[in-house]
This record gives sequence, structure tokens and C-alpha cells, in this order.
Amino acid sequence: IGVVLSSPWWLYQLWAFVAPGLKAGEKRYTVGFLVAAIPLFLAGVYLAWWVYPHAVEILTGFTPEGASNFLDAQMFMTFAMRLLLAFGLAFVFPVVMVALSWAGIVEPRTWLKGWRWAVLAMFTFAAIMTPTPDAITMIAMALPMCGLYFGAIGVGALRGRLVRRRTTA
Repeated sequence: IGVVLSSPWWLYQLWAFVAPGLKAGEKRYTVGFLVAAIPLFLAGVYLAWWVYPHAVEILTGFTPEGASNFLDAQMFMTFAMRLLLAFGLAFVFPVVMVALSWAGIVEPRTWLKGWRWAVLAMFTFAAIMTPTPDAITMIAMALPMCGLYFGAIGVGALRGRLVRRRTTA
């Protein structure tokens, strides 16, 4: 809970570490990225919180009939935090994509060309980071990541068009 509640603070600290090396215009962009990253992180945590009861139900469903299932608090909290952080960080990745596109490091066309590999990587990441063996939790994490991926490509392409219009005008 502390990591989630303190996310605005540690995201700000990350920005404060990078900010001294940036020009004034670049600092404005980083503030915008920070403002976008915080709600995305919290949206990922919210989705994980929604998936969490289903994941616990699936995991405890493997207990044979007539047997009992004892979960110690340490394992339960580790499971919860891993799920919350995995979803939160996965939702922040599109901000990194947009930053790389706006900086001119990766073109939106390059992101779009590699969409198949990206979708495979997102589903693999979701399979590894979700602590349950079920496909429902993995899909609940991977599908929003795919949507955010293509949304980030759209934002990068839109900005590229606006910059080209300004330079030609």
C-alpha cells in the first residue's frame, strides 16, 4: 500500500533526478510525462485490484476437496504487491514509448512495424509478471497493455505530424 500511495512522490523523485540535465523546454515535457504517468500507474493498480480476487479464487481453487488451504501473511502480501506493481508498471510503459518517439530516438513507424513482436512481448511479460497460472489474469493485463501500446503510437505519430506542419509553415 505504501508503494502505491507514495507513487506520486517516487515518480517525482525520479523526475527530480533527471531534471537538472534538461533544458527548459525538455523540463516542460517531462512534467507532462509525469502527469500522464501517475494516473496510468494508478489505473494499472486499480485493474490489478479488480483482478486480485479472481486470481486468489483461481489459486485457492486448486485445493483438493476436503483439504484446507493455509496462506501465511508474508506470501499473501508478496503476491498482492507483485500483482499491483506489475500492473502499475506495465501501464506506465506507453509514457516511455511516447517520450522515445518525441525525442526522435524511435519513430512511431518503427513501433508500428514491430507490433507483432510487441504483442508477443506484452503477453509474455503478462504471463511472467502475473503470479497466477491462469490465462484470465494474463489477458486482463496484456489487453490493456496492447491498447496503450497502440495509443502511444498514435500520440507519437500525431506529434510527429504537428512538428512537420510547423517546420513546413
